[in-house]
Amino acid sequence: MIMSATIYRYNRKPNLQIDYQLLFNELREACFPTFKYKQGNCHNIIHYCSMILTSRGIAHKKIWFFAPSRLSLDSKVCISKPDPNHLAPSGSLRWGYHVALLFEDGKNCHVFDWMINENEPISINDWVMSMGLSNYKIDIVDPSNYLFFSMSEYAKKQERKGFEYFRYEGECKENHWIPKGLALNETAYEFFQNESGILEKDTLLSRDYRILVGSVINFECVIRDYDFNKNVTLKFQAKYFELIEKYRYVYLLKLNKWISHLDYLNL
Repeated sequence: MIMSATIYRYNRKPNLQIDYQLLFNELREACFPTFKYKQGNCHNIIHYCSMILTSRGIAHKKIWFFAPSRLSLDSKVCISKPDPNHLAPSGSLRWGYHVALLFEDGKNCHVFDWMINENEPISINDWVMSMGLSNYKIDIVDPSNYLFFSMSEYAKKQERKGFEYFRYEGECKENHWIPKGLALNETAYEFFQNESGILEKDTLLSRDYRILVGSVINFECVIRDYDFNKNVTLKFQAKYFELIEKYRYVYLLKLNKWISHLDYLNL
């Protein structure tokens, strides 16, 4: 079953004589290398690029893709894609949702999604097909919508018909959600590059490294939140204390950089 798109129109002048490949390249450079880590934070990457476009007065929208796991409590079906970095312990990325930039150019549409295609814009059809699901929901929304609210307990008992979005303001802006997401991805990619000699092997050590960095939830828990869970326990973290402290410091440096980038946009 293919669920129809929800489209929110807003008054903006159409983009005139835009070189979409050039714009794609400029935004790719602006958010590099955050999209190289594929485990998560697509919404933060896309909203940062959206803020750049808004500051330049370039009309655009966001296109959201929701897997069945985000639509129904009874489903565990996610977007599943091979992890090109071979970081995911299972070998596959699992996304409950995904988001990209959308540009309308007359009868043509251009999707910018560097996690899916780093080289060029793609069509909506190619973008949807890349998710590999036949049952899904698509929303096309105003770019000021930063993220959607989690399902309420009531909504979890029913198939979700629509998503309620919120803007990047208040708590999420004050607590630097976007810089934190971008800094985490950049730190994870630096981990991948620096520790590649270990990660490319199949040993107990490499498996532990993948537990830490191959899951965005685990990496956020340890590096960003100074917390623990059942996968990255206090014992696990004590075993890799120096490694973790090294990348916590890297993360803080990246975080300050991305905070400065957003402050410059002043949006």
